[in-house]
Amino acid sequence: MVVRVDEIAPIYDGWAKSGVMLRSNYDDNAVTAFGLLSGHNGVALHTRVSKGNYMQMPGGNYDLNQVNSWLKLVKIGSLISFYYSDDGENWTLRSEENVFFPEDQFLVGLACTSHSASRLSETTFSNFSVTTYAAPTGAPTVSAAPTEWDAEKDIGEPLR
Repeated sequence: MVVRVDEIAPIYDGWAKSGVMLRSNYDDNAVTAFGLLSGHNGVALHTRVSKGNYMQMPGGNYDLNQVNSWLKLVKIGSLISFYYSDDGENWTLRSEENVFFPEDQFLVGLACTSHSASRLSETTFSNFSVTTYAAPTGAPTVSAAPTEWDAEKDIGEPLR
């Protein structure tokens, strides 16, 4: 999932944030992965790895002076990878975290918060896209049986 965050305004709190989000459901304490651009604290990945747990910020925040950015979340199995870019072409991996969504079901969307219960912020997004990727699985393969072992055959000099 990719989006460009063009603008967050007004910014009353440095942790006002907007970006791409995966959630297990609409509950306040849902399992969540949120790739974000904040008002004054750069880009970061925020995750809640289990229902009711606290949000975490694996890898910390980075590039504190950004006012807009391209953001990308990639989910393969339980691994969530968060990337950011200045141009939407050249991506930098910022952080990764294993997030287990119940029954591997989740909602995909855009999110914005002012980080203040009494004030609102708005975000201008552009170029939002979701791409489905079928990850290879560890399915068994057919192979020839190993050569039968014969204890009477010489296989070389013993190591001493």
